[in-house]
Amino acid sequence: MSLNITNQHIFARLFHKILIFNLYLLTLLNMKKDIHPKYYQATVKCSCGNTFTMGATKELIETETCSQCHPFYTGKEKSLSTMGRVQKFRERLSKKQASHKKIRVKKNGSK
Repeated sequence: MSLNITNQHIFARLFHKILIFNLYLLTLLNMKKDIHPKYYQATVKCSCGNTFTMGATKELIETETCSQCHPFYTGKEKSLSTMGRVQKFRERLSKKQASHKKIRVKKNGSK
């Protein structure tokens, strides 16, 4: 099986790439001036004392939690065991079903 690529196909692909590139250049040249915010290398300060830099539209960012103090990242997270919750639900369900059976037995026994 061989690919039958003709000169027309090659020309069409090249023309398409040139067209896309020219459209890209036009958007860069026609971009509106002075509407975009300044981009800074911002300093981020956390309440735990950790500081780091990142790109942002503000020079200084103050935050309450970061990856150094957030429970999810530190491993001190309270994780609820889904299995435990399922077991608790099943226990409550079995208690309700048992109480319904007792009621039915009393009703049937009193007749």
